[in-house]
Amino acid sequence: LRHFHSLCIAEVSEDSYECIFSSILRGHLSLQPDKEPLMPSAVNLVKSTINVYRSIASSLLPTPSKCHYTFNMRDVSKVFQGMLAFDAAEIESDDKMSALWLHEMCRVFGDRLIDAPECNWFYEKLILNCKSLTKYTPERLEQLCFSSVSGSRYQQSVKPEEINAAVQESLKSYALMTGKDLNLVVFSDMVKHVCRIKRVLSFPRGHALLLGIAGSGKRALATLSAFLNRNHLCKVEVTRNYKLQTWRDDLKSMLRLAAKEPTIEGQRGVTLLMSEDQLANDALLEDVNGLLNGAEVPNL
Repeated sequence: LRHFHSLCIAEVSEDSYECIFSSILRGHLSLQPDKEPLMPSAVNLVKSTINVYRSIASSLLPTPSKCHYTFNMRDVSKVFQGMLAFDAAEIESDDKMSALWLHEMCRVFGDRLIDAPECNWFYEKLILNCKSLTKYTPERLEQLCFSSVSGSRYQQSVKPEEINAAVQESLKSYALMTGKDLNLVVFSDMVKHVCRIKRVLSFPRGHALLLGIAGSGKRALATLSAFLNRNHLCKVEVTRNYKLQTWRDDLKSMLRLAAKEPTIEGQRGVTLLMSEDQLANDALLEDVNGLLNGAEVPNL
């Protein structure tokens, strides 16, 4: 046993988490000199976030049919990452900040829930942990939308017709610039999915797992979202002769492309789009997992 050692790291206390995230959120608000009255609400939202996270982590456990129900403190940090994407100058009141917090909680936690009873339970937890949200109903929660689809800034979309028109216009722009038609019908659920995917892709190392029946438009929605985000879209064409070394070469090209400066057309970042049948080799899945966890691939 002389070559063996054990390392034990104690879990961070809730007070420490509250201190860390409160400092981050208050620092974002302090960029504007007139946001001092919002500071107490910011602290309360941090406490509510941690309380809801603890309830979800203890109640919604992973099962064979819900293997993606794995929640950790990274999810809490993503809530505040989304809140920091919103311009502090536009947070005029406690209600506006609460609506933003509610939207980010629904995107980070709510979008992963697949059963209606669990969604309702989640909405009730949000309302119970934040008194300013008592005026919200599950139907109203689903209508909340913060997005940058209709502009360059992350903002609240109050009028559905405006964001629908922006998505429709983006489809025309995509067809004009690429010569390809995505054949998508614009309706409320489609627009919501585009907003969600674009939001994820706008963050560093953002990634999403799109679940649905074949032919439901997952690939087309991801393509449109990458186009809206001005990302280079990379697809892997897996053939019978596609080997691990070929995948590694393609991955190197993508990483080099991601490291380049934005092009004249304003393209920035790279979106890798892969389907389930392209991950038949476990080694490919391990490389993707390493890329998401540590931003690097071993032995590349």
